[in-house]
Amino acid sequence: MSTMSLLYLSLQYEGIDGQYVGVVACATDLSQWDLEVLSASITSLGGQWQTALTRDVTHLFTLHKQSNKYQTAMYFAPYTGMSILTPHWFDDSVQLGCCVPEIPYLWPDPEVLAQ
Repeated sequence: MSTMSLLYLSLQYEGIDGQYVGVVACATDLSQWDLEVLSASITSLGGQWQTALTRDVTHLFTLHKQSNKYQTAMYFAPYTGMSILTPHWFDDSVQLGCCVPEIPYLWPDPEVLAQ
């Protein structure tokens, strides 16, 4: 059984299947492995994944401020309501079985990276 299958079965067992319906996620500056795990996890839990940053994206995950996607998202976030977060938000939400508050994970100064 693949790692993705085990992750999905684990998430279903924890009772959070479908929890991310309405989330349209995208990422920038993450490793290929992190992208694969994040995209597979979000889609298996009811969300959508996009490689391109479009006006449909509700959540952009990044670890750095340097990318063009980050700069574009920060510029348009006040108009679109997009959340620009560290991937830690998703990890912590899955571990706790619910969507945790986004504030400590929000850019431009995520509290979780200062700890």
